[in-house]
Amino acid sequence: MACNNSTQYDGAPFSLRKINHQVIVVQILITIFLYLNCLLLTSFFKKEIFRRSMRYIFFAFTLMSDCLYLLVTNVLLLMSFFNIFMQIWLCIFLIIVSSVFNFVFPITLTVMTLERYVAICMPMRHGALCTLRSTLHCILIIHTISSIPISIIVSIYFASVPLSIYMEDALCSIEMLMIHRWQSYLFLAANQLYFIIMFVIIVVCYIQITKAARKASGETKKSTGKGLRTINHKVIVVQILITIFLYLNCLLLTSFFKKEIFRRSMRYIFFVFTLMSDCLYLLVTNVLLILSFFNTFMQIWLCIFLIIVLSVFNFVFPLTLTAMTLERYVAICMPMRHGALCTPRSALHCILIIHTISSIPISIIVSIYFASVPLSIYMEDGLCSIEMLMIHRWQSYLLSAVNQLYFIIMFVIIVFCYIEITKAARKASGETKTSTGKGLRTVLLHGFQLILCLTQLWCPFVEAAVLQIDFLLYINCLAPAVLITDIGLGKRPDDAPRSFSRQ
Repeated sequence: MACNNSTQYDGAPFSLRKINHQVIVVQILITIFLYLNCLLLTSFFKKEIFRRSMRYIFFAFTLMSDCLYLLVTNVLLLMSFFNIFMQIWLCIFLIIVSSVFNFVFPITLTVMTLERYVAICMPMRHGALCTLRSTLHCILIIHTISSIPISIIVSIYFASVPLSIYMEDALCSIEMLMIHRWQSYLFLAANQLYFIIMFVIIVVCYIQITKAARKASGETKKSTGKGLRTINHKVIVVQILITIFLYLNCLLLTSFFKKEIFRRSMRYIFFVFTLMSDCLYLLVTNVLLILSFFNTFMQIWLCIFLIIVLSVFNFVFPLTLTAMTLERYVAICMPMRHGALCTPRSALHCILIIHTISSIPISIIVSIYFASVPLSIYMEDGLCSIEMLMIHRWQSYLLSAVNQLYFIIMFVIIVFCYIEITKAARKASGETKTSTGKGLRTVLLHGFQLILCLTQLWCPFVEAAVLQIDFLLYINCLAPAVLITDIGLGKRPDDAPRSFSRQ
């Protein structure tokens, strides 16, 4: 009995880790995507002008399709993950819904491209062709085309199994419907055929719009070229960069959660904390950038919440770098006390302190704003930016001064640690000297990263000078620090991070 209990107890942490690292991450991502979709849908239904335009109706349609697709696939994922069975008729229904909406999004994108083609290449017929009635007809056609592949698979299944099987329980997956091996090849071939057709349509439309842009002149050329440049050169560049950064962060996070040894070390807990902070910071800043770029308004209470999150995580990264430097200082200059001071529990306490210190500047600004405006203003709509909270001119100077004060304090701490570690390196010998040299290079890396973080802390000065947030300013102030974090911390000069690079 004792042996059995021990086995069950030993297996429990593995089960908990499995839930934490897989299911919870997926649920957080799906929640974020659903939240963003709901924000955009709210803006759509608030403005009457959006509901009169074919492309915005398609846009809202893709958002609703995405939400339904995420919900259904998430249900199927959870049931598969926990080995939960369901009746086959219900499983078939969910698979049909999932498969249809899997095709709805790309087909709708293709139709939106065709709408732009008609608007630019056939402007005289655009008003007659792209009406609300035509939009509803297109949505019906999209659903019909999307349902063809799964309809073939399900029809073959219906013809091959007896009626009694539909009330039986089974683990739900699309493979359950594949009675014959050639069905999977047929389904895959249909997927590729749809992709090729849609790709050809989009390429042809792009070529035709490019030709129209070259032939056009005056205001028409300016309008046509502006539409192409705005999408290609601004929004897409930023989204590609952010996707790369998030992908790198997710790779490193995966490596961290795979190795138990990383979760017992204070510096690697700080490391994964910086990665998660970077991911959240990138997502929030990207949302605000897109909303600002397209002049999309939101309620002020929601804007204040996003600005608070953004401001806090703007300070979290450099403060965590400073804490990591102090941890290296303790490890090298006070090695006998390192085991007692730098525990996972101390790391969690430090993270709480970092969040508290990071929230001080924005708390002052928001408190002044709360004391200066009436409660009714929080339900109004506005273009979200931190300048909205600056009731008095001196507030911007105060925020900038606090930014520079934080930087000076952190820089002094890192320089002090570097000097002390250098002294220890000169006194050390043998293996101790090698270890101290590695710590010295690590502190140098953190110092370099902190200098890059200064570009983020200088953003208020630059924004005040140009009086607007430009996407190049966003890239120049954000990209260097985040990129060096991903590459630098993933390739730190000691033995453990090599496991990260091998994953």
